Amino acid sequence: MRKSGRRAFDPTLTEPHLWNALSAGVLVEFDQRLGPARVAEAIEAAGLSREYLETPDRWASITFHARFADALAAVLGLPGPPPHEHPFWQHWRRASWRFADGSVGSAAWLQIWAMERPSVYFADLERLYASTNQISRGRLVDRGDGWSRIEVTESTAFETRPAACWSRYGHFEKIPEIWGMPMATIEHPRCRHRDPGQASCIYTVRYDEGAAPAPEAALARIAGLLRAQIAGIIAQQKAGFVEHRRALLAQRKTASYLPANALRALELDPERELALGGHRCDGAVLFADIVGFTSRFAEANAEAVVEHLNLYFEAMDAVIAAHGGIVDKRMGDGIMVVFVAVEAPRTLTELGAAAVRCGLAMQRALPACNAVIVAQGGEPVAIRVGVSSGSLIQGNLGSASRMEYTVIGEPVNLAARLQSAAAPGRVLTRAESLVGAPELAQAGTARQVMAKGIGEVWAVELDPGAIEAV
Repeated sequence: MRKSGRRAFDPTLTEPHLWNALSAGVLVEFDQRLGPARVAEAIEAAGLSREYLETPDRWASITFHARFADALAAVLGLPGPPPHEHPFWQHWRRASWRFADGSVGSAAWLQIWAMERPSVYFADLERLYASTNQISRGRLVDRGDGWSRIEVTESTAFETRPAACWSRYGHFEKIPEIWGMPMATIEHPRCRHRDPGQASCIYTVRYDEGAAPAPEAALARIAGLLRAQIAGIIAQQKAGFVEHRRALLAQRKTASYLPANALRALELDPERELALGGHRCDGAVLFADIVGFTSRFAEANAEAVVEHLNLYFEAMDAVIAAHGGIVDKRMGDGIMVVFVAVEAPRTLTELGAAAVRCGLAMQRALPACNAVIVAQGGEPVAIRVGVSSGSLIQGNLGSASRMEYTVIGEPVNLAARLQSAAAPGRVLTRAESLVGAPELAQAGTARQVMAKGIGEVWAVELDPGAIEAV
């Protein structure tokens, strides 16, 4: 795993299966047995970091937890994950006891305490399970005076370890102590970890609700725990608020600076998309550039030029978005636009035609934009547009400290060369990009272009004034 200022993890390890707050007791338990350094070593071997696992509002996948159990077994010198009855798994049972003691997961502990007694808690188990565990389903299947029978079904799509079973065992037997009652006794007649042929685990939990302490004693105990934990709860809420605010600010900045396909990729897979690297895809690239912009900037008021340039960008961005294009970057007065499939599949033929039609629409939208610029005392602008399509590499380029989400490949270079060679007010492209728009190909004028670094290429020049809007 590459070390960098910003760590990116395998997304299969950070899927939202198990809430990290539930892992706190396991870390404390093994810290005491092995020491924090060796526990951190096991976490790294499993593919995450201790810092990540100690962030309570994040999640880790069942795949990570299985690897973590295997890594801890290796640290202890065990030859692979041991069977269900091995003493190794009792660490997870004892880790769950810490939760009932109120030593970890304080907010969740208080939520459970507010349910008043074990029978109410077990009756609502299915809802509580869903809030912290996306890989298992726990439900009440039967109950009587002083007992509840629970069934837990784990997803068969992932490989699990007996740690999950013993964590539940320890949690169920310690739950009554939250209300000051004696520890429950557990009967575990069916276990999918003892018998892989079983589809679920069954636990019969027996407790004595009549042994609950007097209300005054219970309240005094809760008051003591609150005094010990309230500062941490408030600090956690404050930190959560600050983190949420930072996330909103970062989201706004990201939405302004990243292209739409990068934003969508981040939403779908944030861990992967924050890493350097790329993948091959089909796409089209459009370059547009204002004719004579350098001399215009030198001769006119700089503030006015920037204002007019922003008016131009605003008008062009609307056209680009309407045609499914993505503004990859701006280079002074130049725009680089990419056409790739983001969510729905799009063929290379469709992408090339969309890019050409976008270029024509940009030329057609320019008179209205120029009218606004002239009304503000500026000079009208003319643009050249070049389009090329083919195989691209799309992804993050740069370094760990500064990345840029973009595309590279021959179509990028060729589109830039075609833009330079295009006549003002025209769109210059290759015939390959017009396969999906034969009516445009027939209306164009073929000519040979010397493309620097590429050589002579045949191109088709399109005049939007001579072609119906399509």
